Amino acid sequence: MSAEILDDLERIRQLDRSGMAPLIAGLPGQLAQTPRLVEAGSWPRWTRNDFDGIAVLGMGGSAIGGDLVRAYLGDTLPVPMSIVRDYRLPRWVNVRALVVASSYSGNTEETLCAVEEARRRSCRIIALCSGGELGRLAERYGWPIVALPGGFPPRTALGYSFAAVYLTLSRFGIVDDPVALLLRLSEFLNARNAALTPNVPPADNEAKRLASAIHGRIPVVYGAAGSMAVVALRWKGQVCENAKDLAFCGEAPECNHNEIVGWGLPSVSREKMITVFLRSVDDHPRVARRFDIVGQLLHDRGVLVETVWATGDKPLLRLFSLIQLGDWVSFYLAILNGVDPTPIAAIDYLKARLNETG
Repeated sequence: MSAEILDDLERIRQLDRSGMAPLIAGLPGQLAQTPRLVEAGSWPRWTRNDFDGIAVLGMGGSAIGGDLVRAYLGDTLPVPMSIVRDYRLPRWVNVRALVVASSYSGNTEETLCAVEEARRRSCRIIALCSGGELGRLAERYGWPIVALPGGFPPRTALGYSFAAVYLTLSRFGIVDDPVALLLRLSEFLNARNAALTPNVPPADNEAKRLASAIHGRIPVVYGAAGSMAVVALRWKGQVCENAKDLAFCGEAPECNHNEIVGWGLPSVSREKMITVFLRSVDDHPRVARRFDIVGQLLHDRGVLVETVWATGDKPLLRLFSLIQLGDWVSFYLAILNGVDPTPIAAIDYLKARLNETG
């Protein structure tokens, strides 16, 4: 039945009233376009010697780009980098910090509150947004700004947010220039799209196959600590927002020290849940062995396990191969659930209620 639904292009078109599919397919184009957007900005003559730390302020889809940059660059960064998902700043964020305020809409209240505190602390601030209040603050205070194209749900602007953070760091000599790598990544993902879009039948479409396996169950997505754990977080968020389904994520090896015990007794874990392992050749050998053992353990207990391998000949390509796949999986789950992937009524309701109190 799932295959028949996902093979019905007219049904997909009718449910995708707001046009999520072309936005997901647009990820490669965003990665290729962002270097020009960054180049168009007016940049101060700061250098890596001006900074003792980097703080990326953001929430949801606007924060995950910073997560991916930090996880991908790992211990190659010359200074610590943190993602701040809060109204408040950590104490270490001071005049020697580079603060990257990432809010696609420019109106994320947590980010606006934190960036005001960064201004009071005389931090060096960069704004990444499509306008909104953050854009107005940047204009008022003379902060450098990367002006992103508007009109997208923030979760569909990941290519912009990831590349903009990465390129910002390279502008100040904190990391090497990634333009050639971003263009290579864009070409790689564009080629992969051809096998994942709605016109490809379920028998040949890995995203449709996975969506069918997950449909009707609560997915728990696991990735290795570092880059793949961030990809697991992205899968969770996309399933929740696009498919309107509950999802969870975890990381190895930490989950091996607590969470695997929780799959022991409750029958609901076998009947209503499914685990998805995000695997890569970049995983630490001992973590890879842990995945093998835990996968067999869960299988023996009757828990469904799907293992998905990253593809590509470079770590960044492998990382984004799974992000792209997860985005399409969440889209097809929405179709199987009979919902338009784009609206996020619960978040809209929450914002409206918050606005009532100022």
